[in-house]
Formats: sequence, C-alpha cells, structure tokens
Amino acid sequence: MQFRIMGPLETIDDGRRVALGGTRQRATLGYLLLHANRVVSTSRLVSALWPLDDSPTSARKILQNAIWGLRRVLRPEGSGAGPELVTQLPGYRLRVDPDDVDFFRFQRDIRAGREKLAAGAAEEAAAVLREALLLWRGPAMADLVEAGIDWPELTAMRNARLDAMEDYFEAELACGRHTAVIAQLETMAAGSALRERSCRQLMIALYRSGRQADALDVYSRVRATLVGDLGLEPGGDLQALQHAILNQDASLTLPEAVVVRAPTPAPPPRPEPGRGRQVSVLLVRTTLVPDARSVQADEMDQMMAGVARWVTGTVEHFGGAVTAAIGSVSVALFGSEDGAERAVLVALAIREGLNAPSGPVVNPGAPGFEVCSHAAVGTGPAPAGHRREGRPHRIAATLLDSCHTLLSRADAGEIRVDAATRGAIGSMVHLEDRADGREWAVRGVRGDYVGHDVMPTVEREFELELLCDLFDRASHRATPHLVTVLGEPGTGKTRILSEFERVVSPRSHLARFVVGRTPSSVEDSVFAVQGELVSALCGIRSGDSHEEALVKVRRTVDGMVPPERVEHLYACLSVFFDPDGPPAERLDVRSELDDWRLFLDRTALRHPLVLVIDDLHRADDDLLDFVNGLADFAEIPLLVVASARPELVQRRGDWSGGKQHCAMITLDALSDAAVDQLIDHVVAAEPDEHPDPTSWFHRAVRATSSAGPERRSYFRSLLSMRPPRRLRAAGRR
Repeated sequence: MQFRIMGPLETIDDGRRVALGGTRQRATLGYLLLHANRVVSTSRLVSALWPLDDSPTSARKILQNAIWGLRRVLRPEGSGAGPELVTQLPGYRLRVDPDDVDFFRFQRDIRAGREKLAAGAAEEAAAVLREALLLWRGPAMADLVEAGIDWPELTAMRNARLDAMEDYFEAELACGRHTAVIAQLETMAAGSALRERSCRQLMIALYRSGRQADALDVYSRVRATLVGDLGLEPGGDLQALQHAILNQDASLTLPEAVVVRAPTPAPPPRPEPGRGRQVSVLLVRTTLVPDARSVQADEMDQMMAGVARWVTGTVEHFGGAVTAAIGSVSVALFGSEDGAERAVLVALAIREGLNAPSGPVVNPGAPGFEVCSHAAVGTGPAPAGHRREGRPHRIAATLLDSCHTLLSRADAGEIRVDAATRGAIGSMVHLEDRADGREWAVRGVRGDYVGHDVMPTVEREFELELLCDLFDRASHRATPHLVTVLGEPGTGKTRILSEFERVVSPRSHLARFVVGRTPSSVEDSVFAVQGELVSALCGIRSGDSHEEALVKVRRTVDGMVPPERVEHLYACLSVFFDPDGPPAERLDVRSELDDWRLFLDRTALRHPLVLVIDDLHRADDDLLDFVNGLADFAEIPLLVVASARPELVQRRGDWSGGKQHCAMITLDALSDAAVDQLIDHVVAAEPDEHPDPTSWFHRAVRATSSAGPERRSYFRSLLSMRPPRRLRAAGRR
C-alpha cells in the first residue's frame, strides 16, 4: 500500500486509489503519516484535529471511530500484510515502510542529490533532484489544508520543497543552464521574496543571460521588501553579489569547462535509417457486455468484428496503422513526430465514440449491448527498419511488453500512458498519477485546449437570440430568470455559452462557474458559486490579491445596511477572499440566507448580474437547490444560464418546473451541414490564426483523410471530448 501526502492525501493499493472516510479520518491518517513509526499520544492527535479550546466533549470518541475506520482500510479482512495501526500507550503508532510514503522517498532522494552536488557532480545532482521534485502533485495535503487544517509539520514540508528547489536550481546553474531556469526562479522569487538564496540564484541567472539591469532590479525589490517589512538590510552574500554585478566581476562568469559540460551536446552522428526515431504504440481492448439474455456466439463475433473495423478506421483518421488485432485487442502504431499526441487522441476518440448513441455497437436487431473499453499508450525507440512503404510496421518487444502491462492495469474506460508519452504530449490532456510517477490515467483534453471560442456558432442563432432577449428582459424588469440549456455531448452547449458571454459581458456583472467532475470537491459547492457572484458584484478581478478583494468588499458593503449590520455582513462576505479568516464551515455561510438576500437586494447594480454555469449535471444536490432557488429572488436583475446534459432532468424530474421565471432550451445534435461548416472553418484557417492552446484541435481535424459520414463522425467525437475543468476555490491564495 502506497501513501501520497505531497499533494492531496491519497492511499494507493495495487495501483488503485483506496477510498477514505471523512475529514477527521483523513486528518488522523495524515498526522500519523507525518509521524510514521512513532507513537503519537491521544491528546496530541486531538489537538491536531481540533483547534485549541474548540474540541467537542466527544473528541476522543470521534478519534476512536476514526482509528477503527482506518484499521479496516489499512488491513482489510483477510489481509495479513501491509501497514499496521496499533495502540501503544499513550496513543497510537502507524507502522509503515518509509518507501511506501512519497515524502520519505522524496527526502531520501534529496539527500542523495545534495551529496552529489557537494561532490561536484552537478549533472547527476540535477537529474536526481529533478526526479524528486516531480513527486510533488500540489501543496502538501492540499485537501486537508482546504478543510482548515494548518499543522506546523505542513509548513516544514513546504519549506523542504522550497529548499529542494533551490538545490535543484544550484545544480542547474552549475551545469550552465541559467537561461532554462529563469522562469521558474522568477515564479519562486515572486512568491518567496524573503528567501535570499533563490533571489540570489535569479540574479546570477539573469546576469549570465545578459540581463544585468534585471538582475539589479531583483536586488532592489528584495531590499525594499526586507527593509519595509522587517527593517533589515539584505544579507552579506546578496550585497556582495550586487557589488559584483555592478563591477561586472569576472568571477560571475561561468567557467569555460562548465560551459562545455552544459547540455547542448554536439550533434550526434547521423543515425542509420530507422534508428533514433520514436514511435508510440496504442493498445485498445474492447469488450461487449450483453444484457441479461441469451446471445449466440456468432452474433457476438459479428459485433466484435464491427467494433474492430470501427477502431481501425478511427486509428487511420489520425494517420496511424493497426498492425495487429488479437481477439478483442487492437495494436496501433504511430511513427510521426507527434505520434504520442495522435495515439492519445485516438484513445479518447474511441472511448467517446463507443459510448455515443451513434457508436459502432448500435444494432436495432440486437439491443441491450454495452461497451467496455481499456486503452494504453507507450512511447519508445523504434527498431531498425521500422518503416515499410512510408508506414510503421514494427514495434520493439520491450515497448510492446510495457504497453501490455499498462493495459492490464487500466480500469474500464481508462487510458493509461507511460512516462515517455506523458513527456511527449505536454499539457494537452489532464492526467492523474496512477503509479508514483510511472503511469498516468488520461481524464480528457484540457478545456482551454478545445478551442470553442475560435469556432463559429452554427445552428444556434435562434437559441442565442433567445438568451439575449431574456437578458434584456431581466434588465428592464429587474426580475430573475433561470435558463437551462440541455444537450448531449458535442451539441455545442459550451460554444453557445461562450458566445453569450462575449455578447453580454460589456454590459453585465458576469460570473462564471464550471462544475468539476468530482461532486464532493470544494470547487463544486454553494460556497464557491456564492464567491463568484460576490466577486462579480464587488468588481473583484481574478488577479486581485485577497487584500485588494477585501477592500472592494468593504467598499460595497459600507452604506448598504444600517451601521450595526455592516460588520456582520462584511464578515459573511469576506470569508470568500480572506485565507486567514474563519473556515467556511465554521461561519456556515450557507445558513446566512437573510444576509445573502440582503446583499443581492441592496447592491447598487449598474448592469444586470449574469451567472453562467457549465456542466450543471455534475453538481451535488446542495448546489442544484441553490441554483434553482436563485429564480425566487425578487426584484433583482439576475439571469442564470446553465448548461447540462439530459441526466440533470433524469435526476431531478421537477427541475425548474412550475416556476414563473424558469425556462429550458434543448439543443438537438448538429446537422451534417453544420458539422461540415465547422470542419471547413477549421481546415481553411491558417495555423497562425490559432494560438498553441487550440492548435491540437486543428491538427487533429486535418489528420483525417476521409470524407463524408466517417469524417463527420470523427469530428463529432472530437467536439464531445470534455475534460474535468475546475475553478479554484473562492479564497484568493
């Protein structure tokens, strides 16, 4: 069993995430992991779980229940191996192999990297430190921090990460890669202005890159911060560096021997044909699962053959080749420079297409079939002579074996990729770590890569005009409206919302919220949506610091209510932006309904308030109730436009029903003519018309050489690739 605390707390068993209990149980495990293999007293655990003097009388009983639940998770019935949580006076001890906790492995690797750096092996040190830092998936125990927990141990972890980053930058500078680390150093220096070592490293990197003035400007900013906040002058090392830069001291120049060692090696000998190239392999296993009825074997074989032909056609759309089909497994090979991207896009298109109403398993004579798909993508060197007649046809045995291993671990509907593929596809897709930095699962193409905004709105002019009319009605009559835009994936819901936002944004207070894929996440809550509305009404921008946000909240609240109510309303609203304020659950903002109504009712609006929500069908019941209730607010120029799949109505049959100011718009599938128009727009556009975040979409469309129905089906599958897109929590951090 593996434990990951360098990011959201996760427990992994045999490659699968283990479900944990509530916040108290997760916090108990997190604290015990920080003190693994040591006894932690009961009183210390209670203090860690509840703020000082705020623990309930049943705190020890709650802790005992959490311990009991953890024991069942760590040692399931019938399991005699793995971590063990034992009672040992005066508390508990979690016995675990240090190699099973990512932070302990991180510390071990950092020590090794520092030893290599001290020994002068800068290249080796940089490689070791880089791999260690890749273990981080976000702030330490980010989910517990969001719940209001802030232990000193977490601060120590954050500092350990910063120290390791500075060691890594030291190694990179010693290797002569000063230009490559400037951007990272600037980010780190901006967030940690009091860490003089990283500021010193940034000054050196800038100076060696020919940016002497910028290096001196860094020193001036650091000095101003230190003098202004602490009344201290920079340390002697930093002052000496400033003087050395002013005097253009030769000691700052990288020694020639190191420059030669920097990784810009001489071009390697020209490889023999077929050698030195990278290829990507896609393995797809499809399984037909019939309903509860008798199925003839020949009928099943016919269905499987149809799916295999469809998979082959989809692969060829992207310029790949199916080199083998063994039973339910198809093997596809991609030999182009962007082969990894193409392979992942094929896997996504297959996953989406198999589950679409018009997918390859639709058979009126044999209803009741469902499709289960698994996929894996691996990337590696091609063997000699790997091309024949301009197309790849051979795969290295080791690469094929590793792909089979990935495929065997992929869950239903999952796409797994290896480290080489992850590096080749960059930030095109949203990935989840599945095996401590060795395997990843593809969740979907990132939302900002889809490029909805650069495509025209076709066959949606009437719906867009209707939304604009409702906007004008809400404005002139000062009444709220709730409009739900329903449609299947790929019908253009996101595009019509984007176009509507573009039209009304200059004359509205616009708030936008995208519901993520995890219903229990902090981002998908009433609290987060309220925070977006408060931001829109107070004029708070995404780049504002929390101090600037609080000033705007105060400015809005002052004069809105009687003096005796100002502080209460301000406290209710400031929790959205003050990271040092009371946690949301303690203030219970949701229950402050009267103050919330008062805020909306009393705010002086120059323009209507518009709330746009995407993927509402993913919302939990609390958020659905809140959104549905917004239409009940009286005399407020408010328009709520939400997109959702039909699952919303299936789940909530009475959604917005019977209310005076609620409407529902259903989007039918785009016609073939509309799809052709979109394809023509994408194909005709020049590559430089679209920034990098949308270039993958246009390359994918151009990759197909087919025409007619097959091309339209492929394009529809691209449009339906919807990833989990999340907004950050309401508090500015």
